[in-house]
Amino acid sequence: EAEPGARGLPRAAVFPASEAAARLAQLRAQERQLLEEDRGGHGPGGSADAQVADLANKLRDLERYRRTLLGRPLSPPVAFFVGEVLAEEQLRYERVVEFGQYLAAWRAPRLAPLVKEKRRLLDERLQLGQEQRKLQGGAAVASGQRRADPRILEEAAAEISRKVANVEEAIEQANITLDAFWEEIASMCDLCTELQALGVRPPPELPDPARLKRLYADWVWRLNCPIQLLFGSPLRCAGHFLVEVLKDLGAQHCSDLFVISVIGIQSSAKSTLLNHLFGCGFATSAGRCTRGLYCSLLRSHGRTLLIMDTEGLMSLEAEGGDVFDAQMALMAMACSHLVLINHKGELSRQLQDLLEVCLFAMQHLKVCRIQPRLLFVLRDQHDRSEAVHGDALRLMRKHLSEASSHLDLPLEELISLDPGSIFLLPSAF
Repeated sequence: EAEPGARGLPRAAVFPASEAAARLAQLRAQERQLLEEDRGGHGPGGSADAQVADLANKLRDLERYRRTLLGRPLSPPVAFFVGEVLAEEQLRYERVVEFGQYLAAWRAPRLAPLVKEKRRLLDERLQLGQEQRKLQGGAAVASGQRRADPRILEEAAAEISRKVANVEEAIEQANITLDAFWEEIASMCDLCTELQALGVRPPPELPDPARLKRLYADWVWRLNCPIQLLFGSPLRCAGHFLVEVLKDLGAQHCSDLFVISVIGIQSSAKSTLLNHLFGCGFATSAGRCTRGLYCSLLRSHGRTLLIMDTEGLMSLEAEGGDVFDAQMALMAMACSHLVLINHKGELSRQLQDLLEVCLFAMQHLKVCRIQPRLLFVLRDQHDRSEAVHGDALRLMRKHLSEASSHLDLPLEELISLDPGSIFLLPSAF
């Protein structure tokens, strides 16, 4: 019922509080960037001043809009979620599953054509890129064919990139999951806390935030449902709501917490690996990629495990490129006791460079109070000889030791990487 009036933006219509929080995070990131450029002397006079003034106006307008949200009723889908799924004092697993199934049935026919169109556009962009590289390399042109104009190829590639961005936005708008409903609830609770000091009352149909936090803790612990720790672009956390829920859970259950995370390239089956090893419920399906960082809490052999599933590295589509990869890998290494590095093929120089960046960041930022153990899980190798992969691991360890020597620290004080830190997954054939 909410879809026709959404004008192609169902998330903005259904989840206004979380969408406003996302917009606020983007503006704050732009503000930090402008301040850094100004301090570094890269933001000359008038242009930078105009940008700062424009940004200040947008922030004021957004703050004004956020205040009005508490005076509005919840959107019909969120009100239905609160009334049907969160109505009782304890969550019922069958009700949660049923709601998720209805969401999946709504989502599937809308996502399928968008994903198909995105793949087609990516194939076109790849083909154009190959033609551009041929021109740059001076490749010979077959008889009877005209040499393509480089400018036309550049314009065509830019147009395809624009279409890909539009399709990705449409996919993001249609990819509504249970997480989106909890994100809206968390954003509304954080907004209530922030604005109650100003005398703004929350909508009457919004349950008591303390009760919502208890239900979310029930969702995380008893139902063992994954939660999204980091999401959006730029990456952000769900604020005080999630922090307080995790603090309460930590006080009750996490006296001996062991953190395990996985990193690896995009579409390397990281979520499937964690589900198989630990019985988690991370979402997996063909063509689906984890966005941001998810985690799952579970109890095993008297110890509480926090399992973290990260967004894929080295993605051609992710914003930020190498910087994003380093941030995601550093996040995993800085707070984990064990880091699984899921990798296709042999150990690569690109992976080694990423780990070197993390070593420098861990030391200079002083963010690591745990010495993580690294374990490489390799798949799809041409040569399954243990000697070959053992030599590759020793070579990587040598280079990482040389990198750590520049920090005046032995490698063993930063990470644990022993000769047995490599595991070859069996072939499917």
